[in-house]
Amino acid sequence: NNQKFVGFEPDIPTRKALDKVLREAGVEVQTVMEFDNIETVKRAVEIDAGISIVPLGTITQEVNKQTLAAVQIDHPDFFRPLAAIYKKSKVLSPAMRQFISVVRDGGKE
Repeated sequence: NNQKFVGFEPDIPTRKALDKVLREAGVEVQTVMEFDNIETVKRAVEIDAGISIVPLGTITQEVNKQTLAAVQIDHPDFFRPLAAIYKKSKVLSPAMRQFISVVRDGGKE
């Protein structure tokens, strides 16, 4: 809970779906930045402003260059493949791992 999060603007469909999943799971994030542009979201995560959820197909270059790490999310509330992204060199805290678990599979171990 209260994970630093870089998100899309509230009116973007991916953001709406993510907000619903987090609300239903009882997870609160600390939104530190909001953007309407995927490239800006990725750059913010690369400078370690927080983690984010983005469409999986949009991060291939960054994952290949190892500037971002990704965990694929297959959640029934998302209509296209998504991934949780974080700075590649970052060590995941227990809170970050829990956050990723919740959005990936509803928190089921």
